[in-house]
Amino acid sequence: MSDEERRRGNGLDRATEAVGAAIRDVRIAHGVTLSELSKRLTRQGRPIHVSGLSKMENGERRIDVDDLFEIAEALNTSMLRLVAYAAAENSEDKEAWDLASQAADHERALNVWRRVMEVLEDDFTAHNRKLPFETKGLLY
Repeated sequence: MSDEERRRGNGLDRATEAVGAAIRDVRIAHGVTLSELSKRLTRQGRPIHVSGLSKMENGERRIDVDDLFEIAEALNTSMLRLVAYAAAENSEDKEAWDLASQAADHERALNVWRRVMEVLEDDFTAHNRKLPFETKGLLY
């Protein structure tokens, strides 16, 4: 690719197309419209017009790391997930990715719940009180 093509933004590659498609798939899976995503990004201080988002999703505009970070946050996901999703080569890979993502979400939620229970237990113990339910064996 020539310097002139780079300056014009031509010659977008497969990675740009794949990440854009991943953004679209995740956005749709979360029930978020392009307009809503644009509004969320504006509230986050990274305004991207609907047409710009559409171009990203269709592989017609490069996606820089800062944009990807903010888009991921606006979709309540991570950059890593969007890139991993983009790297999945077929629908079976994407199904496996979806299952792995769901498992990771559940594991993270479970870890948060465990921590909350530990803090509650410690707080009650510090005040010589017993929790109104048994925690041992509940989550461990």
